[in-house]
Amino acid sequence: MQSSLKQGAGELEELRRTRRELHRIPELAGQEKKTRAYIEDYIVRYTTRIRIEHSSEKGIIASYQGGAGLPVIGFRAELDALPVEDTKADAPYRSMHPGLSHACGHDAHMSILLQLIRWVDRSAPAVNCRFIFQAAEEVMAGARELIPLLRAQKLEYLYSLHVTPDLYAGYFSLRPGLALAGCLNAELLLELASGHASDQPDVLRVIAEVQHFQEAYKTAGQFCKITHVETNGYYNVIPDRLKLYLTIRSAEADALRDGYRQLMDALTASSQVRGILDSRIISEYPCCLNDPALTRLTARLLGTRFGREQVLEAPFLFSSDDFAFYARDLPGVKTCYYFIGAYVRENNNVHTGAFDIDENALLFGLNSYQAIIQMFGQAGRSRKVPE
Repeated sequence: MQSSLKQGAGELEELRRTRRELHRIPELAGQEKKTRAYIEDYIVRYTTRIRIEHSSEKGIIASYQGGAGLPVIGFRAELDALPVEDTKADAPYRSMHPGLSHACGHDAHMSILLQLIRWVDRSAPAVNCRFIFQAAEEVMAGARELIPLLRAQKLEYLYSLHVTPDLYAGYFSLRPGLALAGCLNAELLLELASGHASDQPDVLRVIAEVQHFQEAYKTAGQFCKITHVETNGYYNVIPDRLKLYLTIRSAEADALRDGYRQLMDALTASSQVRGILDSRIISEYPCCLNDPALTRLTARLLGTRFGREQVLEAPFLFSSDDFAFYARDLPGVKTCYYFIGAYVRENNNVHTGAFDIDENALLFGLNSYQAIIQMFGQAGRSRKVPE
């Protein structure tokens, strides 16, 4: 692994530079104006063969045409960040936008894709490529907005990678078939029996009833979690409003709405809940399904390129990703979503302000995409790839 890092020292330096520049300008879903401008400028400045096919608040689609009849391969990266304060006080690339940070690695994914574009532009492989920079992956399911545009791009294969703090740089994990859970994110506004604190039950009674539901609902294949709570109470006032933000995850996407209905039924039955004033599903993601044959092929390719011991079978995860929409809603497109190791220290969880990565992971991510393109390039018009 060290030799490959030395060979790619120049690429790694450029990967690190772009990742850090993007890390400084995180933007929320649907508001990625600076990020899109950065990507557009980068493509125009550093490439001659790459064409920007589309750019809007939905994201950017760029293309490389290697020739008629050649395989068409897509690669997706996400643009958006999270409403999480960047607490890496000593990092020179700390977020310049208060209250926002790339706490999930999307800056790394964009950096990898931008360097892949430069490599494709230089090497002119015998494939056709689509480079997809998608807005609003977090919560808002931005993939759905790009799907109508991608139907005209004649994609045959579509890849996406994600950094993980659970593996060291140089390791990969992927799973054929069911890879990630389906997800339903919702808000519930409850009306409570309220009044003076000496007369009314503690609002925690309702929370306890929610927790009882969660424990009864949880299985090996599903759970419900409350991620945020708001009330209008005071020191001596029991609130008459309780707002719950929640996420339901399941290995069976069809079960998500049933779980949501079960929760509402349980709350309606509570003696302290007078009614549900508002119930709102914010987003609903299907389960992420990897094409089995393509994923096994990719695992073998990565094993050949990096060493079989470096490629692991990922467990089913309760994480979710709107990459799942591409597999579901782009007929005939084979998809593969995989993880690249980026461990840098203990207690380095995604979606936290201190999240960071071992930037050596960037080069391994880039090399994995290059290997995929080379494999399909060797197959060429015959379409004969290793089985």
